[in-house]
Amino acid sequence: MNKKAKHILYHIFYKESIDKLDSINHLLNDDLVNLSINVCQDIGDAVGFCKELKVKYPKATVIISPNLGKDIGGKLALIDNYLKNGLKSDYLLILHDKKSPQSLNGQKWDEDLLQITNEENLSYIFTLFEEEKKVGVICAKECISNEYNESSSMFETTNNKILKEYISKFNFSISDYSFVAGNMFWARSSIFENFFEEHSPIQLRSFLEKGNVMDNEKGTHTHSLERIFSWIADNEGYCIKGV
Repeated sequence: MNKKAKHILYHIFYKESIDKLDSINHLLNDDLVNLSINVCQDIGDAVGFCKELKVKYPKATVIISPNLGKDIGGKLALIDNYLKNGLKSDYLLILHDKKSPQSLNGQKWDEDLLQITNEENLSYIFTLFEEEKKVGVICAKECISNEYNESSSMFETTNNKILKEYISKFNFSISDYSFVAGNMFWARSSIFENFFEEHSPIQLRSFLEKGNVMDNEKGTHTHSLERIFSWIADNEGYCIKGV
C-alpha cells in the first residue's frame, strides 16, 4: 500500500465477526493503518466482547453504541469518535459485518462489497486516488446503484421524500445520484471530515430508526442516509469509482 495514513471504521453486529475481521489483517500490518470498531449494544455481553476485541487488536479503538440505524448508525458513532479524538488520516475505509438475512443473495453482495479489501485490488485503488484527483470514493463496481429518474425528478424508492428533505437540509448540489449500495468503500478522509465537522454525526444519528428497520414499505432515515454518504462526495466535486 502507499505511504499515506489510513483509518478503518468497522461496525459489528454479529459476535462471529471477530473471526471475519481476520480478512483485513493484511491491512493492519501497515503501521500507517489504524482501526476503530463500533460494537452494537444488543450483541449480548457487549462489554465482554469488546474486551475480546481489545485482546486481539490491542491498538484498536473500540466503542459501544445502541442499536440505532443499523450499520449507518454505527458508522456515524465511529465518525463522531474519529473526529472528537482527532484521528486524522488521508483515507478512510468504511466497513461493517454485512449478512443481509432478508436477501437471497446476501452472501454474494457481501463478497462483492469486500473486494475493495483484497490485496490484489489495493495497489490499483491507491493508484486511482493518486492519479485521478476527482475520485473521492472507491467501491466494488457491482454495488454502485442509482435510483434517480430524471424525467420525473423522483427517486424510485420509498425513501424519495426523506431523500429530498436531506438534500435540501444539506443544501446539496448533486450531479450524479449514484451511491454505494451496502455502504462499504474507501474514501478521501477530508471529504467526510469536512462534512461531519459541520453536520454532527451524533445529531444525525438521533433521527435514525431502532433495530432491524426495513424500507420495503415506507422510507427510513437509515436507508436515506446510506445514499447521502455517497452524495457527500459528489457535492464536494468528487466522483465514485468502481473496481
